[in-house]
Parts: sequence; structure tokens; C-alpha cells
Amino acid sequence: ILGVVAFSMFTAKAHAWSSGCGVQVHGGHAIGEINGGGPVGLSSTGYLPGASAFCDLAIGKFFAVGVFLGAEQAFGDFDKLGINHSIEAGARAGVSLHPAVLAYIHAAWTRVDVDGLGNIDGMKWGPGIEVAIPESKGWSIDMRYQISDLDVGSFTAADAQVRTFRIGLAWKFGGGQQVEQIFTPEASRPCDKKLANCK
Repeated sequence: ILGVVAFSMFTAKAHAWSSGCGVQVHGGHAIGEINGGGPVGLSSTGYLPGASAFCDLAIGKFFAVGVFLGAEQAFGDFDKLGINHSIEAGARAGVSLHPAVLAYIHAAWTRVDVDGLGNIDGMKWGPGIEVAIPESKGWSIDMRYQISDLDVGSFTAADAQVRTFRIGLAWKFGGGQQVEQIFTPEASRPCDKKLANCK
């Protein structure tokens, strides 16, 4: 992953974060913890593969905002505990650190289906970074860290939190106005007297 980031930063040419929509497949490793207020809580680990759809809007030279909808399926210890699938709806806001790198923060509402408890709602948030794949058309690698607080107050006095590291492969198929490059100057057009663009 670090190699892709470094290679993207040194080989990025005209790629810019653009307005448009796309899809993503992702997988995450999660640690869930239930704490009833004591010094020690109960924890378990699980795997959360899933997919999402998103739309981004480029704003000026540096910024991009977006919204996303996604779903995940639980495996590993989470599956053994009766945690099934989940859905999420959220937004993100980021800044272009480089033509190939977008750093962002995100927040989302989530709903988790649990055997015997039904649907449990919660909120998740955290930082992320998206890196364009060199010489590709709209492909990028998205990495994010998520902290999810689940509302289990109606079932128990304990607090439930899930911490997830997620990595995904995204493809943006809608191309709109691109975010202007930070480090790459705009290419000047050749002088054409017929077009009256000579100075």
C-alpha cells in the first residue's frame, strides 16, 4: 500500500479529484468492545467486506466533498456473536494534498442487524486517505479508519464500540469539473493568431 502511495505521488500527471459518482468494494478488520463501566471490557474481532456507491463534488483548487451509501456483511467472531449485516449513509470532506492524494474526514449513520436484538443504530466517523492509481481512468485506493458507537442503551447498560481499518478499491465513472492541480501548473496553449489567443 505504501508503495502505491509513493509511486502515485511521484508519477501523477494530470489526475485530479473530480466531481462525479462511482462504486467501491472494500474489506475491513474490526475490533468490537462492550464495556459496562469497569476497567475491563469484552472484545471480539471480525471481518467486514462490503460495497458502496458514492458521489463527489470538487470545490475550487483544494477541496472536495461527497456522500456515500454502503452495506457490509460480518464474518469471523462477529458472525458467531449473531452480528449479521449493516448499512451506512454518510458524508466526507477532504483536501487535496497532492494531485494523486486526497486526505479526508468522514461521518455516517449506521444500522446493524443482530440476532435476538434486531436493528441497532449508531454513528461512525474517522480519517481517511484516497490515492489515485497511476495511469488509470478513475481508479483509486481508499483507506479509512472508523470508530463506531452503537446505541445499545435499550438492551444493556454497557457501551458498544467498533473500531475498523478498511481498505477499498474505487472506480469513479462520472467525470465533471476537476479539482485544479496544486503542484502541476496549467499547461499553456500554443499561440494561434486565428483564435486571437496570442499576447
